[in-house]
Amino acid sequence: RRRRNLPKRRRKSTMPASSLTKQERVIQTLAPFVIGRYPCPSGVIAQLIQEVGWDLRTPKDIDTGRESYNLGNIKGTGPAGSVTIWTTEYYNGVKTRVKAKFRAYHDYGEAIDDHFALLRKERYVKAGVWEAKTPREYAEALKRYRSVLGSSHPATLDAEKHLRANADIDLISL
Repeated sequence: RRRRNLPKRRRKSTMPASSLTKQERVIQTLAPFVIGRYPCPSGVIAQLIQEVGWDLRTPKDIDTGRESYNLGNIKGTGPAGSVTIWTTEYYNGVKTRVKAKFRAYHDYGEAIDDHFALLRKERYVKAGVWEAKTPREYAEALKRYRSVLGSSHPATLDAEKHLRANADIDLISL
């Protein structure tokens, strides 16, 4: 298994792992892959946590149980193939349960590399995600990007939730 684009250095916590809260452990797991690569690492980490939760519940194949490490819930085929899961889609405003393939990765670092590649697409750049310096600015940029989907689309509502949840806090003191 090949691992590429790993962070040059990992920050070590001064606290023993056993004394960390679940939230601190998750941040500690994701931070080395984000810090130094993005102007607002706490915004990216907050977005990833919003996607999969504090338990890092990433898509797992419904038939094999194979882990995807897909922190962004990105559909398609990744470097480790794909996993098939049940998901919710909206067709003409109607909530529908369907099977879909989601990208699979070898580890969280590879998933975050792919997430950054997604954020480099023109539509995200135009929305201002790379200019964001605070969690509020990052959430507002996501909201601008997602507003083209329509105000009642679930992704737009998620951006609103992200904005409210991260308006006044920074997940990581850098």
